[in-house]
Amino acid sequence: IPEGQKPINSARASYAARPCRGGERIVSGWEKIGDKTVYTFVIPDGMSATVSLLSRGELNVNGLAMTEEDLCASRAGGRVSFELSGGTYTVETR
Repeated sequence: IPEGQKPINSARASYAARPCRGGERIVSGWEKIGDKTVYTFVIPDGMSATVSLLSRGELNVNGLAMTEEDLCASRAGGRVSFELSGGTYTVETR
């Protein structure tokens, strides 16, 4: 980080996935809280998303501890990747 610049602690973006259906949006965001990162995802019904996150192993999805096996996830280079179907999710990593 350049001198005098503060670190970015959160970001959020959205995309109109189906503008013709009342503006259903895909939403993705993250926030750094202490030693964890909290991600939020909103995926319209009938759609899915591939999620790829930096993670050392601990994953909580909507408040539940999940293993890579639970998520049918793959791991490569410190990243864990898995699919989410339509819904709203909060994913915490450490």
